[in-house]
Amino acid sequence: MEKCRVRNQNTDFGKPVDWDESKDGACGTLPIRCEQIGRRQYHFSNWRPSAVELAELNAGGVVELCCVGVQPPVSLGVVPGVPDEPTAAERDLEVERRKKAS
Repeated sequence: MEKCRVRNQNTDFGKPVDWDESKDGACGTLPIRCEQIGRRQYHFSNWRPSAVELAELNAGGVVELCCVGVQPPVSLGVVPGVPDEPTAAERDLEVERRKKAS
């Protein structure tokens, strides 16, 4: 699955301080939304399955969650996606379209 934009993203998770990519593998940043709900801090990230993964799920496959270290309390669910940010070229086209329309 690929990480993707998160509604109301307000921070990124980076690799742990002691992460050694030569020993632990690559570790990028993860866009997240932090929310205080009651007395707990919640962290939300969004993931989009590929066409191959969707086919596997539709054929009875499952989503497997792997956490490094201890298993923290987690939940998984399906929510509407957040559109990807438009590219610079797409923004330029929209500006031109609006100029022509006015």
